[in-house]
This record gives sequence, structure tokens and C-alpha cells, in this order.
Amino acid sequence: MQLCPYYRIQNVGSKNYVEVRGRATADASVANADKFTKPGTVLLIGTEASSGAADGAMRLTNLRSQGLDVIGDGIDSKPVPSEYTASGNGLTADLLSYAQTYVLPEAQGENLWNAYNSYMAFAHTMFNMATGFADAEVKPFVDNEADKVIYQNLMDDFNKNYLPKIKLDIYLVPAGAANTYYVRSQFPSLKPIKDFYTANKAEMDRVVCPAVRKFMEAHGQDSGEGIEPDEIPLLQKLGYTFPEKYKTNDIGDPSYHVWYISYGTIMSDEELMFYWVKMNIYKLYNSARVKGALGSLLGGDKVSMLDAFANKYFNEIHYNVPYFLIAGSYKNDAGQRSFVAGNDFGFANDGSQSEFNDLQNAGDYGKWVLETIDETNYFTVKPNTNAAKNGMYYASTYLDFPFEVKGENVNAVYTVTADGIQSKNETDGSTTKYVEFEKASGIIPAATAAVIEFKSSAVDNTLSLVPSVDGTRAGVGYNSTDLVQGTFLGGNKGDLNKKWGTGVNADSKLYLWGYNKSDTKNPYGFYLYSNETIPTNKPFIQTAATSGAKIYFMIGGETTGINGIETGATISDNAPRYNLNGQRVGKDYKGVVIVEGKKIIQK
Repeated sequence: MQLCPYYRIQNVGSKNYVEVRGRATADASVANADKFTKPGTVLLIGTEASSGAADGAMRLTNLRSQGLDVIGDGIDSKPVPSEYTASGNGLTADLLSYAQTYVLPEAQGENLWNAYNSYMAFAHTMFNMATGFADAEVKPFVDNEADKVIYQNLMDDFNKNYLPKIKLDIYLVPAGAANTYYVRSQFPSLKPIKDFYTANKAEMDRVVCPAVRKFMEAHGQDSGEGIEPDEIPLLQKLGYTFPEKYKTNDIGDPSYHVWYISYGTIMSDEELMFYWVKMNIYKLYNSARVKGALGSLLGGDKVSMLDAFANKYFNEIHYNVPYFLIAGSYKNDAGQRSFVAGNDFGFANDGSQSEFNDLQNAGDYGKWVLETIDETNYFTVKPNTNAAKNGMYYASTYLDFPFEVKGENVNAVYTVTADGIQSKNETDGSTTKYVEFEKASGIIPAATAAVIEFKSSAVDNTLSLVPSVDGTRAGVGYNSTDLVQGTFLGGNKGDLNKKWGTGVNADSKLYLWGYNKSDTKNPYGFYLYSNETIPTNKPFIQTAATSGAKIYFMIGGETTGINGIETGATISDNAPRYNLNGQRVGKDYKGVVIVEGKKIIQK
């Protein structure tokens, strides 16, 4: 079975819908009545049959919303924002950036993180440690240039031929009722790392392992191969007890035992590798050096949330144990473990590796319904409740999926022409800046600013936009070359250059699509925007401040907001005329026409 392509996801227990609202933000908080106008509830979902799955599970191959590929084949490789890279403090820049990107709240201070994100973050962090960490931090400890070449060749081989095999797979497991599923995942198999070590054992033992050992010793963590007695309770907390066979007497003190595990041994045992890395990430997160750097970089409130992540979720993540997505969380009171329903995501075990069956206790809050988006389960854009002077209602949108209009209430969809910002000299000597839009037909590509003209302000399926599999625009997301642009997730106006790479000069101004009832000439258009936060899915123009307070919205060379009806006015034979639908008409047309921004009755 191949699900394709656009769905909403409803939690069976809460009846609420999943919404993607930020780079690390998703929850199940949208009520049924509100789902129709929330772009973040529209998810592109792709699956493939899972070979050998007795439970009929399907592997998720794609999960996309609001321009974010939340899930893709293999390890998701989101770019790390440049503002979160650190240097000069002995830390791995990627480790800090991944903590920010996947775990911590965004600048607005919303509570964006959740348990399942933490589970995903742990996996991303581990694999990042194996790539960026190795390249940036360990390589300098290789002794000579010849060995550095060998080291680099090994890393290139690993990144190309082994890392892609480490897949953080997520499955949809049928849960009884039609289109109802459990969402199951587990930490990826580390067998590719074991295979890589086995295939390159001689050079790994001679070049790589000594460099790792020196790095660990240089950072005050001994070699990392000796597990001290006081670390055993930590390992037990994280879910693992080192086998007795690794216990040795420390030289000079027969009563003092350590567990000594060589790097070769660690990389030869998948489970041992998992818990060793888990312990060292935990120690790194909790070290004073990292806390100090994080405090300077992120602020104390975010560090406290990182503490909660490290101390709570690390000890709930185990190797080869399945986890299931739930809406809610668990708490321990007086030795009793109980489920607490909620809108935030959490994850639960199924009792196969635990005395508690958290999934069973969550009940319907662990089940999810996939609803196909179509003309009945529609998506729409809410029009402004104020009519333009031509009697039409307008709304703008900027979506990450291609769409086509199915509703009867939509009069037209307009997209910007390639003519850029134009100027028009008015009779009073002033100059009007405007952009011209033209009527579009068929499928509107993703990441395209569109203005929709409605016959009424009603919000129902008579003005629905149906996502389409066709018309997908390459490079969906922010497009710096477009005159009219947009963002799917909003953001700070001042961060456009560094977060979306606009290439626009710092002294440029932002004009946001909107409505201003005090503008008697044309209330709709792009207005100079003074607020710092850009709304989601809203078109804007970023240009020089010399454009004035407004850039007008024009259709066919005329503004949509026009003055009152005139009777008995003289019209030049050559003057262009438009009906109330914005269509050009001839001089023989009978009724109200628009000429030079005025309504005139043509008899």
C-alpha cells in the first residue's frame, strides 16, 4: 500500500489534529473546526511496504509539512543554521547546533520541544558525533600527515558507504479500525558501524582509535575506555550494566576495579557501542564546560530544558526496543506510573522490554487516523471579511504544496507577473508604486505567492484548495529571486538574511500583504511592515525603502479597490474597460465597468 500524497493526522483519543508550527515544533492541538485553515495540518505522507512485517506495518518514506522534510529516507540531513555554530571553545559546533535545532525552544519562547523530538534528537546527535565530530575534533590528534590521509579516506568511506545504511525508520502499524495506525520506531541498528570497523580493523586500531583516545584524554575524560566505579550507577540509570568480563584490577590497587573496554571492543558490539556513546553524550551534556558554553550561547532557561532532556529522556531510550508515538506523557508518583493525556507528543514502550506497557495504558491516545485531504475534507484560505470596492473579497497565501481551486466561491487566483515593481505617475504629481498580478489557471506551484479573489467571505468547501501531486516546484521553500516571497514558518524580520539567505541588503524594507480600510483608493496591497515577527504563509516584498508606505496590488493595470459608481460620465473610446470580475470588456458591454479606477455605468 502506498499512501499518496496529502493527509491530516488525527489522534483518536483527543480528537485533535497534528500541526507543524516550527522547525522543531509539532503537536496534536488543532480542533476539528480549526483544521481547515491551518497549513501546518496538511502533510505529505509517503510509505512503502515493510518486507517481512507480520503486523502489516508500512515504513514512512516521507513526512513533509510547512517546507520541512520531517522524515526522509535514511537519516534526515537538515542543514544546521550558521548562527548556531560555535568555535574556539573546544566543543563540537554541530553538537550545540543539534541541541538547539532539535531540542530547545525557538526565540519566541514557545514550549516547542517534546519527548518524541528528544528521542529523534538523541539519534541525530549520535550520528552527528560519528561524522562532524570525527572530522572536526578527532582528526587533529592524528600524529602525521600520512596517517591523516588514511584517516580522511576512512571517514570518506564511512560517510559514503556505511552512514547511509543507518536509518531511523518510522512505521505505520495497523491498529484495527480503517486508516488507524500506531506510529512505531526504534533506535537504528548500529551494525553498519560494526561492519565498517571489521572491514578496516587494522587501520582503525592503528590510526583512528589512538586519535580518539588522545582527544578524550585532552578533554579531561581519561581515555574514555576505562569505566570508573562511580560511573556504573549512571550506566545502570541509562539502561545498561557492563559485563563482569570487562572488569579488571587497576594497577597498584587490587581493591580498585575499573571496567576497561578498548575502542575495538566497543565497535565490535552494537549494544555496547550504543550505551558507551549514550553515557559519553550524557556526561558531555552535563559537564561544566558544556554548560558554560551553552549558557553563553543559548541562555540559562534553555540550558535548564536541556538538563531535563538529558536527565529524563536519555534513560528511557534503549537499544533494539520499539517506541510508539502518543499524545501525552507519563509520570511517576509514589512508585506508581500513570499516563497523562495531552497535546504534546510523547513516546511509549509496548511492554516487550519493560514491566510497564505504556502503549496499552495510553489507549486511544496512542492511535492515529490518517484522513485524505480532498474536496470534502478540504483546506482553504480564510478571506478578509472586508470587501474591496469591486465587491470582491481577497486573501493571500504562500504554501509548501501545489494546489488547485475546486470551490465555486473562488472567482480567480492571481500570481505576480515578471514585470517587477512598477511606477505610475498620478494626476496630482505623485508616483504610485505597484506590482501587477495576472490570472492563473490550473495548478498553482508550491512556494508561489498567490492572491485569491472570492465572491463572499464565507469559509467552507465552496472555496477549497485541493493539494495536488503535480506542479511541484523544485527547491520548495524560500526563494530569494522571487519578487513576492514568503515563509512557511514565519520568523523574525531581521533574521531573513541569515536564516533564509535572501541576499537582500540590510537596509531593505519589508512590505507585507494586508488590508487597510483607511486607504480609500485601494485597501488591499503590500504595506510597509514595522513589526519584527513575520506571519506564517503570508506573501511579502523585500525591497528598498524608497517604495514609500505601500506597494499597490494591480490586476490588468488597475487597482482592485475603486471609487464609487459614476453615472453620465464620458468615457474615451480607447480607454480600457473591465467588468467587476476583472475581465477586460469592450465599449459595447452593458452594466458597471471599471475605467481608470472608477465604477461607471455603461449603457
